[in-house]
Amino acid sequence: MLKSKLTQILAGLNQTQFRDFGKFVNSPYFNANKKVCELYDILKRYYPDFDSPDLSMENLFRELYKKDVLVKGTMYFLVSETENLLERFLGIEKTDSLMIGASSLRSIGEMRLYKIFDVKYKELKKKLPKANDPDHIYRFLISGINRHNTIERKEFLTGKDKFKNVWMEPVDELIKLFLKNMLWNVVLLSNFKQTLNDELSIPFYKEVMEYAEKNEKKLNDIEMKILFYQVKVIIEDDEKYFIKLKNLLQENQKLISLEAIQEICTVLSNFCTYRILNGADLYKEQLEIQNLYLKKFIDRTKDVFPVDGFHQCFMLLIKLEDTEEAKKFINKYVKRLEEKFRANALAFGKASINYCEKKYDESLKEASTIKNFTHIFYKHAVKVLQLKSYYELGLFSEGEDSANAFINFLRHDKLTNVNVKNNYFEFLKFYKRLLTIQFSRNKKMIYKYKFELEKNKDFTTSKNWLIEKVNAL
Repeated sequence: MLKSKLTQILAGLNQTQFRDFGKFVNSPYFNANKKVCELYDILKRYYPDFDSPDLSMENLFRELYKKDVLVKGTMYFLVSETENLLERFLGIEKTDSLMIGASSLRSIGEMRLYKIFDVKYKELKKKLPKANDPDHIYRFLISGINRHNTIERKEFLTGKDKFKNVWMEPVDELIKLFLKNMLWNVVLLSNFKQTLNDELSIPFYKEVMEYAEKNEKKLNDIEMKILFYQVKVIIEDDEKYFIKLKNLLQENQKLISLEAIQEICTVLSNFCTYRILNGADLYKEQLEIQNLYLKKFIDRTKDVFPVDGFHQCFMLLIKLEDTEEAKKFINKYVKRLEEKFRANALAFGKASINYCEKKYDESLKEASTIKNFTHIFYKHAVKVLQLKSYYELGLFSEGEDSANAFINFLRHDKLTNVNVKNNYFEFLKFYKRLLTIQFSRNKKMIYKYKFELEKNKDFTTSKNWLIEKVNAL
């Protein structure tokens, strides 16, 4: 069986792409080697798996050249030529209209067709505000082509002019390019800082934010504004910018890319989550954002459902005790997860729903099927679910053993944010104390426990559940 870069990439093409590559190969403009066309026709029989034992260099050579003795150099050259054509095909497939327009504009300028150049330049400029240009590359590139063309025309300055503004436009676009990319980098690192490592240092954070705030005109670009607002929400926990970012999303959905919609919804939802951890009642606000995320991103794409977003959406429905919607959510979206996450998500989903329906034995049974935690946050959620189920079933010894194992895991866990870990530590401290007073039934201990629990502001993990249990005592 032939294993090469060529067959691996061909296997990754969908049916339409594979068919179009055949047209590309058979185009005399791109390919003059008839043997490459013949090779494509042979490989077409093995698409998309390319796993047949008949697919070998020897058999391909025999079919192409009608000779039994393989000439390796010939076949290696032919495969290499086909690989090069495939790379060109993929490059052209991914080249959007703006890049083609910019290349065409440069060529027209070099031909000195200045009137046509001016018309084409204006057409491209009109497309830019709605273009997918997240890195600001096209704006910079097109302004540079225009500046070069202006200089090539050798149009002299008038007496009133010190310089032409068009000469400075590429510099201005370059500054915006730098600012947009730095803001994007700050957003990326801010997310890591918030969720994984709160000691993470963000290079140039202060300088970038100060420059952006002092040069508000640079933030007229909607993508730039989105990034700036995201940083304000993530790092500075600024509610004013939370509202601004939410309004920006609702008012400009048609102008915002699907990837940006996903990112905005994640930032807004995380803001609600952390406020909820500090005691705020933002569940309905978070549900509104979640439904927006599902409607405007997930339901409009065929992309995989990010596992952290999936988990967050499901847990919100569980917190709201809406088991029917939780069941619908699992059934509708679990197949959209990456395959490695599906089994865990389904098992945890069933376990959580069973718990809400007071089927504690079935909840423990489902949770126990999760052996390999492919997503770090399932470890925490499953452990809490198991601890509560043990208590509900009166399995206090198992509950204590599981709590101690969870404490040991958290102490060695280097991925979870310190604040999140402390939240779990506080829960575990009160959980173990609950087991103790459950046995003793000492009224003074019970009242002291309840007082300290209600007074404690350091955690929210299943706090209402703990209060409910101590009230029952």
